[in-house]
Amino acid sequence: MNKKDIKNEITKLNDLAMNKVLHYLNLNVSNNLTIGCPYYIDTILGFMIDLMRKSNISEENIDSFYQRYKNKETDFGWFSGKGSPEEIESAIKYFLNESFKNKPITKQGIVQLMRLRGIGIDCSGLVYQLLLAAFNSIDRAKEFNESLDWVDINKKNVRRANVNVFVGNASFVIEPKDIRPLDLVVQRRHIAIVLKKGDQFIIAQSTPWSLGIDGVNLSNFGVTENKPFFEFRPIMGDVWEDSYKKGELKFRRLNILK
Repeated sequence: MNKKDIKNEITKLNDLAMNKVLHYLNLNVSNNLTIGCPYYIDTILGFMIDLMRKSNISEENIDSFYQRYKNKETDFGWFSGKGSPEEIESAIKYFLNESFKNKPITKQGIVQLMRLRGIGIDCSGLVYQLLLAAFNSIDRAKEFNESLDWVDINKKNVRRANVNVFVGNASFVIEPKDIRPLDLVVQRRHIAIVLKKGDQFIIAQSTPWSLGIDGVNLSNFGVTENKPFFEFRPIMGDVWEDSYKKGELKFRRLNILK
């Protein structure tokens, strides 16, 4: 299947990505209790490794620590803010069984437990997982992965999927009037994805509480006379319309979809 064929699959890819984000918004965690996935970014690992180097711990021991952390040998930070909804559901159920067993717990309690255990999804992890699910459905997951702008070509995996892998050589800037499903919204170190529900464009993203909503969320988006308008309103910093005018927010299309 060539790039022209992939372009013709946009509607199907959009629907699959939308189904995946709805899964993140409705994690089945306990007795048909569902919750939305909170935001989690795994900054603590970098801080810990930096502290170990400052403490003159050998690189061999640091690597051993990293492998143990990655292999979930500690009850914190599973999937490093990059997990699929299925992985996150399994982690929640494990920690609920470990901590509460058959004791009652509210949705708010489960979210707090997830925060304490470092379970959630960050912005680039969400975008990666939605696109991976969509391309996997047309047997192009490997091609999608190879199309991204990885820093280390030997480490092309979801744990390395930060905002930068989607820009650079992976995508190009487009005008608001040309927006279509699966295009990206990039603002400095934050990334979101454009989807479509019926005739309405939707912004799907995972945001920290500092932007007003903690976790995965959907908001309406539109374009009039090549000017973008966003329902989403951050509680800190410029509204996105102003960020776009300043050139700090850009719309991008993956090269694999051009």
